[in-house]
Amino acid sequence: MSRHNSKEEERFLLLSKICPQSYSGRTLEENLLFKLCRELKSDYCLGFNDNGYDDKYKGFDSDKVTKEVARLISDQKLNDWLSQNKEMLNDFYDFNGEYYTFNGKNKEFTQSSNWDMFRDRIKEFLEKFGNQGGSVLNAILELNEEGRRYRNYYENQTLAGRKGFKQGVKGQGYNTLLSELELSKIIDFDKRDLRIPEELMPLVQDVLNKRGSLSITGGK
Repeated sequence: MSRHNSKEEERFLLLSKICPQSYSGRTLEENLLFKLCRELKSDYCLGFNDNGYDDKYKGFDSDKVTKEVARLISDQKLNDWLSQNKEMLNDFYDFNGEYYTFNGKNKEFTQSSNWDMFRDRIKEFLEKFGNQGGSVLNAILELNEEGRRYRNYYENQTLAGRKGFKQGVKGQGYNTLLSELELSKIIDFDKRDLRIPEELMPLVQDVLNKRGSLSITGGK
């Protein structure tokens, strides 16, 4: 079951999504997060030289670097750093967290949340499609929580059926529901991959919980 992320955990998700990943063997200028990690005086990152190797020529762990930055950085420093490195940020992702928001198109970062808007979108979807919609969304959430975020289109369809989704309901077919979820940006739907953005998973869980659609037999 998805729980709400702490600000530190959400910073990790944000940085992982919108910043280029760091790799050993690059220069400091190429490794934005590793450079920042050293500036923040992380003992872990200071254990490596400028090229990202320790005295045994072992490289750093990229996820660990990102976690260190998320742990040490303040909100003000995060805002300033993202603004200063705007041109290096990924422009093909949006981020809609409980504490932080990033618009990929214009690379705008704010310490605010669009969760009220997304909560309304999820509720509208469930009101429009009832148990059909609830079963499909619940199945996606369950598979995503188990780490099955890729090539899960058919597996999700089967699981949704066990939760109450019925084939052949006019205007409420499987692909119709997925398209509605994608248009509302509740899920990413790409090449048979069904993914709820990780930062939105706790919100989806909350709405489904309140609706009572988490049982294996489906919702109301």
